Amino acid sequence: MKKTLKFLGYTILGLASLLFLALGFVSFYKAEILEAVNLKLKEEINGDIHIGKLGFTIFHDFPNVSLSLRNIYLRGPRAKEHNFLEADVIEINVEGLKLLRKEVSIKSIDIIDGEVFVFKSKSGYSNLDIFKRTKKDTASSSASQISFSKINLRNVAVMFHDSLMRKEFGVRFVKVGNLIAPTDSLIRFHIIGDVKFTGLMFNAEKGSFLKNKNATVDFNLEFRPLTRQLIIKPSKLKLAKSDIQLFGMFQLSEPRSFRLSIQSDEVDYAEGLSILPEGIAVKLTKVDIEKKVKVSTIVGGPLIPGRKAAVDVSFSVSDTEASSGKIKMEHVTLRYRLINHRDTTRINDEKNILIELDTVYGKVSKVDFGAKGSILDLSDPSVKAIAKVDFDLTTLNNDTVPEFQFRKGRFGSTILFEGKPQQFLDNEKEKPKGSLQAVAIISDGEVEYVPQRMIFDEVSVQMILADDVLAFKKISLRLNENQMNVTGSVVGVVPFYKTKEEKPIKASLMLTSPKLDVAQIFKPKVTKASQKKSANKKKEILDKINDLYRKLELDMEFQVDQLVNKHFKGEDLSGKIVLANDELLLKDVKMKIAKGNVDLSARISKKEKKVNPFTLSASVKNAEIKDLFYAFNNFNQTAVGHENLSGRVNITANLKGAIDGNLVLVKSNSRGDVQFKIKNGRLRNFEPLQNMSNFLLRGRDFSDVRFGEINSRFTLKGTEMDIRRMEVQSTALTLYLEGNYSLADKTDLSIQVPLSNLRFRKQNIPPENIGPDRRVGMSVFLRARKGDDGKTVISYDPFKRSIKDNAKKASAKKK
Repeated sequence: MKKTLKFLGYTILGLASLLFLALGFVSFYKAEILEAVNLKLKEEINGDIHIGKLGFTIFHDFPNVSLSLRNIYLRGPRAKEHNFLEADVIEINVEGLKLLRKEVSIKSIDIIDGEVFVFKSKSGYSNLDIFKRTKKDTASSSASQISFSKINLRNVAVMFHDSLMRKEFGVRFVKVGNLIAPTDSLIRFHIIGDVKFTGLMFNAEKGSFLKNKNATVDFNLEFRPLTRQLIIKPSKLKLAKSDIQLFGMFQLSEPRSFRLSIQSDEVDYAEGLSILPEGIAVKLTKVDIEKKVKVSTIVGGPLIPGRKAAVDVSFSVSDTEASSGKIKMEHVTLRYRLINHRDTTRINDEKNILIELDTVYGKVSKVDFGAKGSILDLSDPSVKAIAKVDFDLTTLNNDTVPEFQFRKGRFGSTILFEGKPQQFLDNEKEKPKGSLQAVAIISDGEVEYVPQRMIFDEVSVQMILADDVLAFKKISLRLNENQMNVTGSVVGVVPFYKTKEEKPIKASLMLTSPKLDVAQIFKPKVTKASQKKSANKKKEILDKINDLYRKLELDMEFQVDQLVNKHFKGEDLSGKIVLANDELLLKDVKMKIAKGNVDLSARISKKEKKVNPFTLSASVKNAEIKDLFYAFNNFNQTAVGHENLSGRVNITANLKGAIDGNLVLVKSNSRGDVQFKIKNGRLRNFEPLQNMSNFLLRGRDFSDVRFGEINSRFTLKGTEMDIRRMEVQSTALTLYLEGNYSLADKTDLSIQVPLSNLRFRKQNIPPENIGPDRRVGMSVFLRARKGDDGKTVISYDPFKRSIKDNAKKASAKKK
């Protein structure tokens, strides 16, 4: 044991002596060593080198001796240029035994707090000419001339700026070790440690990538002097949340080129954008993705001034949450690729970009969506895409005006687009080129328009959009239990196609229904508190609806088996509705009503106003007068009821007037001319006529009066009807009637009863007409007016005051 301790003691003493000897030697020959180092460096440097201070230690890299160079810089032959190298401290570790022979053999180098700046000017000059080229630098030289095997960097920035090709690279080596293994044909570098990238810019227009990013690197590089190739073997780059693999090659001899591949199977999306060119990354920052994504970036091309690098970017992610602005997406799966060298014969720029959406699907606000397609030329994008959406209609309740409430149903659509979207958005001259097609289906839908209590249920829709033509293959629904079916098409329906001259939206439709109950459809409005909603959003939706309505030109044929409105019952209703130029036209409307036939046409103008003027031409042929009065609620008068009447009537009417927003006639505005003919007329239990028997022809039956053919014509003015002289032949008596009949309280009729009525007449066969203008001899004149109780009162009028008063009124109106 004592021998062992003695041996260790001698060994330590020997080493200590050796150390002190070495320290003494380097201290004594400090000036000579500094001069030798300077000469050694100047052999390799074409320019200036400055070493502020030289120190020595044997403890830094024993058994090597470390030369500590302080405040050192290297500068190329141009005095005003930026220093190639600046450093506070450079530790050069040399072999101690050779140093004793005054030989400098470098084993490793440590650089602390420094900066390496490499530049190339627009003239082609590079400060790399600081390194001298000797005969040894020929193609036959060997990479094994490098004698040291390691460089350690602490807080050292390395920057490269190429003004000619507009490229910049910058990285700060925070704490990095670089193992160097030279062979006869190449030099291998293994760089491990912490770095901070200030940015790698291959294209000034697109910006830098890996900008201001801290990372841990594990790089394997090879430099081949004979071919001047820098090869990046499979290497790793570890960011805060992501691991990235990269490899590539730089060809530094003519023709110069490079190719760099950066990939990761799991990279944080926000962090991963930093490995993309800045111009592309900025666009992608509009989207935020929760899960890690798979990313691949390949950048490469010739290293030629002005030539832009080829970029190939792809990434994918599965079943993640994503957002873009206010849009939130769930269960998103996406595969995306972008290249800027679609056409290899053209330059690599926005016009040469191809974006491929291989797969994208997910859910937005409970709306399932999916799409795939491609985009060409980002300067003037050309798109080819197919998209699908599917959602429950109730999800629209949060995005529409509260007056519409969706109760159930599903909507599904497939959309195909090929063309330039910008032409559809901004074109002001001609129809955009391209194709837009879509198929949409609504199944089992139900929605309520709350203010009018309109419930649309059992909604089934199949429609196809081809460019600007929307074809309705099927629209089947019930409106307040009224079944309707619609087919047809709409032209010009694409809402985002704009022109300087606004083009109308033309709809050509066919409506059929087994039964329509107007009273059920147009229910009284209700006031209902609606849920809170953005006023601006509601106004925006309503403005779009109003704009669509303003541009709409409608041509709709209809066929309704039965039309009902309270007492009104029509059958086999057919015709056409035309909406254009602020006018609503009813054309060729035909219907069976009161066992007769109705033909009419109408025009309603200024449809957006509260009161809308109209004109109406109508004819009624051979209708049952009793049923006609019942259907029209006795024409809103109480003098004669449907229960008092029978016979057949023919009517020809030409009217003008106005209707309000609820399609109710504004009586005060009505004007027109009406002609009618009644055959086989019969009046039963008409109290005013029965009262005549109290003072006239008491033996006659006034409770059941049969009439001969009655022809009459009257002029309508508001609620007043000016009846021209009319002959009435009946089983009870013959009379002539003229004057004013009022739907209000101004009825004033003159009734002339010839004394010839005293003659005997058959009680079941009325006399034949002789004409209203024939002289009928002596007569009794009566006056019919409404009493205070609203009933018609007939009184004796020996001086024809009724005729005279009506004549004065007519004369006054003319004036």
